Amino acid sequence: MIRAVLFDIGGVVVHDHGLKEAARSVFHAIEPDRLWHDLNRAILPVCRGEASLLSCWQQLASSYGLQLPEADLARLWIDGFEQQIAVDPAVVAIIERLKPDYQVATLSNTFPEHARVLASMEVYAHFDPVILSHQIGMAKDDPAAFRTALAQLGREAHETVFIDDVERYTAVATSVGMRAIHYTPVTDLAAALVQAGVNLQ
Repeated sequence: MIRAVLFDIGGVVVHDHGLKEAARSVFHAIEPDRLWHDLNRAILPVCRGEASLLSCWQQLASSYGLQLPEADLARLWIDGFEQQIAVDPAVVAIIERLKPDYQVATLSNTFPEHARVLASMEVYAHFDPVILSHQIGMAKDDPAAFRTALAQLGREAHETVFIDDVERYTAVATSVGMRAIHYTPVTDLAAALVQAGVNLQ
């Protein structure tokens, strides 16, 4: 029986198209899908609290053989972050439907600069517990991050559904025994949750 639902934030609860556009505007010479794929890997040390966001951008630029102004990289994903994202009201509505009957938590790859803004926007207020990668020193590429989440939830893996827009992270969740939903812009989240064993009233 499912007892807990674990959400990713960016790409699920929060639309982050503005972040993609901001990255493309600086790394305009790089094909967008390649940039997003490479960025999701390069940013993992930042999400674990091991590196700065600026160092991530510098490393990514170097990997492409690009010489980009440090001032542009230092501002990227910092200036105007709140205006580059938007909370999805339909997903929030589903979260509120879940809360009377299920534990609803978040496991998110993030870093302090973004976490502070999301907290001020009360995005995390929908979840308990809130498990952030830079605070636990692990990102979602590591099965230990999911085991940490289960320990904080006090649940077994088979009692938990995880939702993420990055397929390799849903694969890691599945590897520890969770049910997982790969969320895309066309996903019917309510139907996917029901299929995963969640009772939505």
